[in-house]
Amino acid sequence: MERIERAALIVEMIDRMWDNGGWTDERNVHMCLFFLQEMRGVPFGFDFVINGYGVLSQDMKRDILELRADEMVVLAPGQGKRRAGLESLKAGHLIRERYSHILERYEEDLAFVAKHFCSKSTKQLQNESASFYFLINGAEDDFQIARWIDLNRPFVSLDESIRAVRDVRELAGQSDWVCKPESEFSPAAVGTISRW
Repeated sequence: MERIERAALIVEMIDRMWDNGGWTDERNVHMCLFFLQEMRGVPFGFDFVINGYGVLSQDMKRDILELRADEMVVLAPGQGKRRAGLESLKAGHLIRERYSHILERYEEDLAFVAKHFCSKSTKQLQNESASFYFLINGAEDDFQIARWIDLNRPFVSLDESIRAVRDVRELAGQSDWVCKPESEFSPAAVGTISRW
């Protein structure tokens, strides 16, 4: 996917997050776009890693910096209960209009992520993105995934971890997502989460 097409989709996702009452700080944007790419198959081409804040992509971080430099989005100050977050500007609206055919192509995917992820709290997104990261990489045991999250994120209870794994697996099923790991799941992959 070309950079300008990604830009239109990123700006659209940010606007949908705003519309759904979600927080649009960069962490949450990363996690929603992670689900858009990995669960719904939108071909951004981002490589994601897991860290203490869920999943993130250095490529996406670069794209967001470029959007800010091109004045398509701005980091808006928090107001009321809303934290500071990314907000689209006029140039962002123009790019969405110009590439409306891209938005139409992925409308069903955008709507799915907006409905199921955009209004979730940061903590929920972190838990669910971590869960899905392990599912993508071939982990099959839901309880083991929940234990990895619970052990490495002390502020997350085992019950919350189990709920996150079950919720994200259910949503993946609604998306007709099928696990196709490139290789068999390896405990070495857990090393990325254990550095949280």
